[in-house]
Amino acid sequence: MADGEHLLLADDPQQFAQQTIRLLSDHDLRRRLAANARRLVEQQYDWRQIGQRFATLVEENVSRTTRDAHE
Repeated sequence: MADGEHLLLADDPQQFAQQTIRLLSDHDLRRRLAANARRLVEQQYDWRQIGQRFATLVEENVSRTTRDAHE
C-alpha cells in the first residue's frame, strides 16, 4: 500500500484531521483512492493469489530443507 495511492497516512492527530478533511472535500481523490485500494485487494488478496504465494513458499522451504539435508 502506498500513501496517496491507496490510502492517506497521518503521523499525528492534526495530520489525521487534515487528511480527513482533504478526503471529505475532494471527491476525485476519494474515488481514486477507493478504486486503487479495491484493485490492490482484488489483485493481492484474492484466495487464488494467496494460495499461489503459499504454495511457492512451501516449495521453496521444502527444496531448501531437502538441499540442506543432503549437504
